[in-house]
Amino acid sequence: MKRIFTVVAAVFMLLVNVPLSFAADDITGHYFEKDMRTLIEKGIMKGYEPGVYKPDASVTRAEFTAFIVRALELEPVHTAEFSVANLADSKFSDVKAGAWYYSAINTAVETGIVNGYPDGSFKPGKEISRQEMAVMAIRAVSSKGVLSETAKLTFKDLAEIHPSYIESVQRAVYLKLMSGNADGTFAPLSMTTRGQTAAVINRMMNLVEPPKSLDYKVAAFNSDGTPNILKEYDSFETAKANITDKQAVLYGNSIVYMKKGIAAANKFTIIHNRADLSDSGRTYVNTGTEFNYFDATEKSVKIQLGDALGYVSPEDVNLIPSVVSNERSYYKRTGKELYHTVYNPITKAYSPATLIGLAPSFMAEGQEYYSWNGVHFTTASGATAGEAYTYFNFLPLHVKTSYTAEDIDSFLTEKFPSTYKGFQTSPLAGTGKDFKEMEAKYEVNALYLMAHAIHESAWGTSPIAQDKKNLYGMKAYDGSPYESATKYESFRDSIEDAAKYIAQAYQSPKGSYYNGAVLGNKSVGMNVKYASDPYWGERIAGHMYRADLFLGSKDINTQKLAVSNVESLNVRSGYGTSYGIIYEMKISGIPFVYTETAQKDGALWYKLVSDEKTNRSGHVYGKGSLGTFVKEAKLAK
Repeated sequence: MKRIFTVVAAVFMLLVNVPLSFAADDITGHYFEKDMRTLIEKGIMKGYEPGVYKPDASVTRAEFTAFIVRALELEPVHTAEFSVANLADSKFSDVKAGAWYYSAINTAVETGIVNGYPDGSFKPGKEISRQEMAVMAIRAVSSKGVLSETAKLTFKDLAEIHPSYIESVQRAVYLKLMSGNADGTFAPLSMTTRGQTAAVINRMMNLVEPPKSLDYKVAAFNSDGTPNILKEYDSFETAKANITDKQAVLYGNSIVYMKKGIAAANKFTIIHNRADLSDSGRTYVNTGTEFNYFDATEKSVKIQLGDALGYVSPEDVNLIPSVVSNERSYYKRTGKELYHTVYNPITKAYSPATLIGLAPSFMAEGQEYYSWNGVHFTTASGATAGEAYTYFNFLPLHVKTSYTAEDIDSFLTEKFPSTYKGFQTSPLAGTGKDFKEMEAKYEVNALYLMAHAIHESAWGTSPIAQDKKNLYGMKAYDGSPYESATKYESFRDSIEDAAKYIAQAYQSPKGSYYNGAVLGNKSVGMNVKYASDPYWGERIAGHMYRADLFLGSKDINTQKLAVSNVESLNVRSGYGTSYGIIYEMKISGIPFVYTETAQKDGALWYKLVSDEKTNRSGHVYGKGSLGTFVKEAKLAK
């Protein structure tokens, strides 16, 4: 009898202990337990305290935004390999730098998932309704390239859905992200719960990364861009071989192959050198960046940005066939100046035109031109228009400006924008001497240091500039830009720290991030590994151009520029291969200033202003029997 009791007791203890791993929390047995556990395990949803997740609690706009950003992995990756320049400016009056939801909201806004209110607020603590959740959920999956149609709604309370939310609810129902209640209603105004939110986000993740059991579908496209499925295939390669120029291959609800179109980054995206993506990556871009599309496999998508070809993960980009959209970023000449209008395929919006510098002479007034590197331009038909380098974007930044500290202060004082409310005078006024001091000390162009500070700190008005005297976003990482940003005692200290760092890491051939001592683009220069914005370099060049124009145009086009035309170009201490190598230009397209040319052993050589600080007198093989190693840079003028 005792033995039987012992066995029964043991079995009872086993039965009691099995669920104890979950019994201590408040979601065990809940209708949405499985969805919530999935999000908890992935770190998307967190508890209030051990075992407390509140599945029936309402969800705020800030919370739902954070869930989406985590689930879709929209925030940048920060490693020593990838430095990301950031502004710590809040986009809303009630979203302050330092708030736990600050970064998530800014990221979601940039991706087009959420918007604010007309009064400039976001209302992060406002509870989110089911119809609002439908809108944000559809924007989120659309930003990842998920296509959808509209379902016919038969809910009893259909009339209660706000007219501007109807289409999102239709698409959410079609994609089975959301459904009605048991009583036949949708309850659009009801506040959504954490459990319901977990279910919707879990379904979103399955849409973005569908199970591998699905077939590949060949689709044509209707006039509104929705797909019309023509046939299904059991493999990527078979489907790929059976499409025309106006068709595409879908997997789940996403395009995975097309013949013509563009690709767009749907998150912070690393561009790799190898098709198998096994390398650490050459550069990186932010959400919404356009790529020139070449090809796609199941493992990678072949693209171009700048001059370089590269490969990205299929999950990181949306493929947009030409038959669906021909919207593109473009350049335009206005008067004598060149402006760049950037298109974001994710948000389907154009940015305000940015002044870059002087326009090339071959451009006609008001006509749109296209370029992947800001140098080689085509017309809308694809015909070659011409080649031109905008001076300040491709000027080596160790070349000193001709302007004095007083000149720089004059520009900072007189051209300070009146749009910065609360500032009667420029916060940067009086820093001219600091920029010139660091130019002399570290050989970094003072006009550039000023322009960079203007760009990163919004003329010294940003929160981290005002509170931490940080003008360059140093260590202002996206996850916590305000908290992580370095604090300085003065603007001068910030300028010195930036000048020293840039000189060592970006302008020196020995530097960790050296790709040429210019601002550049995503192929050459600082922009390769300083900022995720692919047009960061030309934006700063635009500030340099404005300052130079205001001060009398004493700097522009005063230096002769040329660029390397081979993957490996040795810079030597004299004319001829018998002279020692100072350093090597390891990529094609690196710009340099040259002072003269000479013939040596039947070849043309260039004498250049070396990027190596210890020996500014360099010499490179230009053109001869070995080939064309150097090309003259045709300056826009």
